[in-house]
Amino acid sequence: MTCKILLVGTGITGAVIASRLRTKLQNDISLVVWDKAKGCGGRMSTSRSPLNLECQADLGAQYITLSQENFQQHKDLYESLLNEKLLEPLSCKIEGMKDMPKGTQHLVAPNGMNSLVKYFFNNVPDKTCFEHHVSMVSYRDRKWKVETESGVNELFDIVILTMPIPQIFHLTDTIKNCISNDIINNLASVKYSSRYALVLFFNSIYALETNWDAKYVYNDEVFRYISFDNRKRNRPDLPLAAVFHTSVQYGLDNIERDLSDIQNELVNRVNNMFPTWPKPVYIKCHRWRYSQVLSPYKGQPGFVTLAENPLLIAGGDGFKSSHINDCISSAVAVTDVIFETIKNSK
Repeated sequence: MTCKILLVGTGITGAVIASRLRTKLQNDISLVVWDKAKGCGGRMSTSRSPLNLECQADLGAQYITLSQENFQQHKDLYESLLNEKLLEPLSCKIEGMKDMPKGTQHLVAPNGMNSLVKYFFNNVPDKTCFEHHVSMVSYRDRKWKVETESGVNELFDIVILTMPIPQIFHLTDTIKNCISNDIINNLASVKYSSRYALVLFFNSIYALETNWDAKYVYNDEVFRYISFDNRKRNRPDLPLAAVFHTSVQYGLDNIERDLSDIQNELVNRVNNMFPTWPKPVYIKCHRWRYSQVLSPYKGQPGFVTLAENPLLIAGGDGFKSSHINDCISSAVAVTDVIFETIKNSK
């Protein structure tokens, strides 16, 4: 009998889970994917100018840093991305980057970070639904009834949650009836930083004169990171987009403010810092309420089983760290639990 699985979240953890489940279980599962966003990527999202689709920018993760140990741990996965030319060595100049141990690799996604997520999701789910914001998970007839804010509901044999951990607390019926107090307390202890990402799309091949392609900013109270995205992705011949990430403190102090006010404030800041830059043709400001994990789940297990029968499991960076290697490790651990659950139920 086919096991109907719901995967909530289309970030890198969810993408690797989906790919590995299909590889290991093939037609033994029916895999449905829901995400509240309009497209996949999570914090590996890539945005495009509505006026020129070749002008794009990574909103969240910028590049991948791998130690020799990291690379070896998931060598097959990284090599597949390199072979498909979805990853390549970072060659741009990044000012202010911290020194790394010998053998560390810096890799960049030339087609944008969400191309990695799309690669793992490609032709894997039986059904993918965006703008499906899960609002409740409850036990019904030996299955999980999952409902969205818009009123869509379905029954599933297994549910996998990969959203930021604080969002699990919005699933009130689940928290109230199914999860132990110890797990609730550990979930509540997970903390994230918050940031804003500002992107200025220029839609043309501007050669703005700087002695860097990206830089970490250490003497500014607002911005922490700046990048010319096309140059960062080793694609200087594509239209220019400039990406700005705010500091952790700025995000903490301003996370509840109106987004349009934040955008105006950040654009004015950029104009003061770089008064000779041309005027962008399009601007995007994005709020990362859950940017990177500051304090992970106790013991960093990679996942937590919230309920066993039927299986309700949560994974993602909150259970390890926001480093891509830890997101992949979480995905592998979640997949192994589901595989064993389905194998033992036969």
